[in-house]
Amino acid sequence: MKLCDVLSCIGTPRSRRLSFAVDVILELIFSRIYCHCACCRYVSLRSFFPTLYRHDGEVFTDIYPQIVPVELFNTVQTKILDNAYGRRSPETVYLLKNKIKCGYCGSTICAETGTSKNGKIRRYYKCLGRKKGNGCTKEITRKDDLEKLIVDTTIMVLSDAATLSFLADKILERAANNIQSQSTLNILEKERSETQKSIGNLIAALEQGIFTASTKARLEELELRLSDIEAKIAIEQTKQVNILTKDKIIKFITTTLKKSPQSIVSILVNKIILYDDKIEIYYNYTDVQNPDDNKDRRDFLFYSKSASQPYWRADNMGIEQRDVLVELYV
Repeated sequence: MKLCDVLSCIGTPRSRRLSFAVDVILELIFSRIYCHCACCRYVSLRSFFPTLYRHDGEVFTDIYPQIVPVELFNTVQTKILDNAYGRRSPETVYLLKNKIKCGYCGSTICAETGTSKNGKIRRYYKCLGRKKGNGCTKEITRKDDLEKLIVDTTIMVLSDAATLSFLADKILERAANNIQSQSTLNILEKERSETQKSIGNLIAALEQGIFTASTKARLEELELRLSDIEAKIAIEQTKQVNILTKDKIIKFITTTLKKSPQSIVSILVNKIILYDDKIEIYYNYTDVQNPDDNKDRRDFLFYSKSASQPYWRADNMGIEQRDVLVELYV
């Protein structure tokens, strides 16, 4: 029995006494109201992204009593988002789903299943652009071989203490440069200084007896603007509170490497760019989620080595071994 049927049978109350439907359940799952957030505008649930509860860019909390833990809500959103990218296969798990992009046409590389003459099911990763006939010539790759190469290479390279130490140092160096630049914070502080100067000029004019309705309105406008800038500065400064350390980076990576292959790929792998003769793997190095992280990401290469990878021959006459260059970035 479906969840909506269960809720209808037990008499769960609804507005206008309508029975529960799938769309209603979706709305309940996506709604942040149940983890004590409120909103002032509605966002379509059909986009498969969590509804945003904002007013003028501000999220309101503690408006309604909380009945769902935030951790549970976030877990549900993650699972829904994962399932939004293609259907989930009930027979097997595609570890690299929503992680791979074609290096030639930029399309997503998706799951592909075929059946041989003897009835054996074979699973592959295939460029969606090629599948739709966009002219891409990216060859299909066997699922198990590609996943094994990604997981084995990740564990082998990141388990090396010297490599991990070097990697953590480079990440900290880059993080220090980003903090030093502080482009957004610098702009806000400059705006605050200019606004404070304008307010000072108006106050000086008032002290000299120059007072009009427009002067008062302008002063109130500047004070409101200054308050808004101060709030934005506080947000930017909060982003820098959770500063990375070498120990945090190493602990995050080493702890993840002890988990299952599915968890390793899900947590550590950011994206994979796949060519016929090269594989680029980009890693996450922290579990801290910052909405600005991927806007201007600077990746650097820290490992490059050839590996043997089986490919389906272009003439469809079987499998051949081919050397591919594996490059790791962070």
